[in-house]
Amino acid sequence: NIDMKNILILILICVGTTLFAQQENHYTMFMYNRMMYNPAFAGAREVASISGLYRGQWYSFPGAPSSQRLSFDTPLGKRVGLGGTISNHKIGIQRDILASLSYSYGLVQTATTSLKFGLMGSFRNYNYDFTNPDLYIADGSVGDPSINNTATKKYNQGNVGAGLYFNYKNFYVGASVPNLYQNKLASVFNSAVQERHFYGMLGGVARLSSKLDLKPSMMVRFVKNSPVSFDANASVMYNKRVTLGASYRTDSQAKSESLDAIAFFQVNTKLGIGLAYDFTLSKLQRYNNGSLEAMIRYDFGRSNESPRDVFDNPRFFF
Repeated sequence: NIDMKNILILILICVGTTLFAQQENHYTMFMYNRMMYNPAFAGAREVASISGLYRGQWYSFPGAPSSQRLSFDTPLGKRVGLGGTISNHKIGIQRDILASLSYSYGLVQTATTSLKFGLMGSFRNYNYDFTNPDLYIADGSVGDPSINNTATKKYNQGNVGAGLYFNYKNFYVGASVPNLYQNKLASVFNSAVQERHFYGMLGGVARLSSKLDLKPSMMVRFVKNSPVSFDANASVMYNKRVTLGASYRTDSQAKSESLDAIAFFQVNTKLGIGLAYDFTLSKLQRYNNGSLEAMIRYDFGRSNESPRDVFDNPRFFF
């Protein structure tokens, strides 16, 4: 068994890694939460929607990451979409609170095709609690100006992002950069910056039979000083209600990260509930019991929509 001292060292390493490379949170059910990566998705489902998400990562691992997220988006007319998100993320001694607003505009908008351009503005609050009694500072770190175990450091930063989202019938593809400006994180690590994250996504809905639909999806993420990350998902939807699927996460160095099981239940035309569980495949699998994700989504809809109209619209299930 790994002892508490080594666990705390590893947590601090994870915090540093988060600062220097992959700083943005990653979610297994990305296919149900695309606006968090791409502002052009705001309003793309053609219905006002609010969703909440919880993610607990690496259960049984002290100080492991946990996230909560609340988002809302809606179409305004035929071309404009608006959305907003607030999230709370914690790992070790670090807490990160993010609030963002998204705007999308339909450059092309027909019955079968849409091309949206999106802009995003965000505000972030960072909090580093060096007074945490569980924090272990190695002897070699004594005197390091980046570490002060008698203080709590807080600071705020803003950023902007952009994205494109293309939809043709039952197929979509998107590309985005949520943070264009590379903020310096000098308040904690003198050489750290907020790296740009580049996201690519694609997916769709394919009819297999009168009751079954196939929903493949993929996300690619690139950030400087880190391997390219790939998420591939294949889900089967039964009777427009129950969706079961699996995802595989790996990177450009062929290192497997996780195998994920996903379930989503469309209770009615307005309410949907999702659950995902990640089975860790990396060396960390010896020290944790996997990761759990849960979400709930409520679509406000329009008063003149019938259930058949809703369920016949593939964008409703994107």
